[in-house]
Amino acid sequence: LRRTHTALGENNIDDPEVLYGLNLVDKGPSPEQALAENELRAAVAHSISQLRESLRKVVLLRELQGLTSSETARRLGLTVSAVKARTFHARRYLRRYLEQKYKLRTATA
Repeated sequence: LRRTHTALGENNIDDPEVLYGLNLVDKGPSPEQALAENELRAAVAHSISQLRESLRKVVLLRELQGLTSSETARRLGLTVSAVKARTFHARRYLRRYLEQKYKLRTATA
C-alpha cells in the first residue's frame, strides 16, 4: 500500500487539527451530563406511564410524536378543545409529579 501525503498550505499551518489530523475536542456531553440526561428521560417516561390512559395517549401523540392538536384530535376521535384540555391536565400532572418526586422547583412555582 502506498500512502499519499498532501502538502500543507500556508493558510492552515497554524491549525493544530489540520497539522496533526486530530480532533481532540470532544463536543459531546460529559459522562455526568449523559447520566443526568438518561435519568431525566427515565423519570419523564415513568411519570408518563403513571398518567391515565386518556391523557397518556394525548401526550404520546402531541408531545412525543409531534402531532398537532388537530392531527391528535382526528386520530383519537376527539375535538381539538378536548385534546388541548387533556394536554393541559397531563402537563400539570407531570410537572407536579416530577416536582414532588425529585424535589424540583420550577421558575413559575
